[in-house]
Parts: sequence; structure tokens; C-alpha cells
Amino acid sequence: SKRFILGIDASVIHLGCGAVLSQLDDNGCERPIAYWSVRWLDATLHWAPVEHECLAFRKAVERFHDYLCWPPREDFAFLSGMRPSRRALSPFP
Repeated sequence: SKRFILGIDASVIHLGCGAVLSQLDDNGCERPIAYWSVRWLDATLHWAPVEHECLAFRKAVERFHDYLCWPPREDFAFLSGMRPSRRALSPFP
């Protein structure tokens, strides 16, 4: 019943992206539940950083779908180091 936190990071330098799914414990400390990472395909290496972040978000949500979307949840927190991707993935304009 606790809110999930999905943190992502993508990098062209490190040739991949990763995500961590976590929740806050009763003391307010963030506790990781699962980790995920993937290496970029050669075809995506020329993409802009914001495109990498958005793809990382999409892939992470697909990977953690059972946690984030079932049972149906109101929302989850999304953490990213890139301001443009936070705006691009925001539900509000």
C-alpha cells in the first residue's frame, strides 16, 4: 500500500541505462526493492540524452509494471537527474 519510487538514469558514456524501484520504510528511509539495467543498442547511441532518459523510463515501467500498475495505483514517484525528461514525462503541460 506504500507509494513506489522509480529512479532512472541513462548514459551514452556508459552505454546503457538503469533503474531502481524503491519504497519508503516506516522511518522515512528509502529502501530498494529491485534493480534493472540494460546496454544500449548501437542504433540508439546517436540519440539525444533526453531521448535516452525517456526510453529508460519506458523500459523501466515495462520491467516493473506488476509493481507500478497492479493493483491499479493512483501514482508513483519518478526520479531523474535530467530536467527535460522530467518535464517530458510529466502528466501536466
